[in-house]
Amino acid sequence: MGSIAQNHKHVVVHAFPAAWGHNKPLCSFVVHILESEPQAIVTCLTAGLLYSKIIGELKRLPPAKYEAFQSRLHILDIAGSNFDMMKPLEAFAPAFATLYSSAPITCLSSEKTVSGLPKPTLAVIDVSSAQQI
Repeated sequence: MGSIAQNHKHVVVHAFPAAWGHNKPLCSFVVHILESEPQAIVTCLTAGLLYSKIIGELKRLPPAKYEAFQSRLHILDIAGSNFDMMKPLEAFAPAFATLYSSAPITCLSSEKTVSGLPKPTLAVIDVSSAQQI
């Protein structure tokens, strides 16, 4: 993926990776951010268990609506499916550090690499995942 203008606001979101009830409302929040702020970029850090559910939830939107912000939305599986949800999500800190340094990062589910993102300006992290990161 090509470079994105560095003057964009970059919001990173993360919810407990084994709880759909924490992630589904986050999808609505992400859509609201992208619709209300045309210069915003959103990166969702998740794990393989919920990666396809999050993509599916976002694709329930009308196609024109989804396509309007798809280039500014990045759903990244940072842990794969083999993680212990009772232990801290060890992949979070390195993934966030990679985003903070604007280095390329690869989604483990799609195998797509995202590069050229500006440093995150805001992180929205589910309180329930605080022990996970």
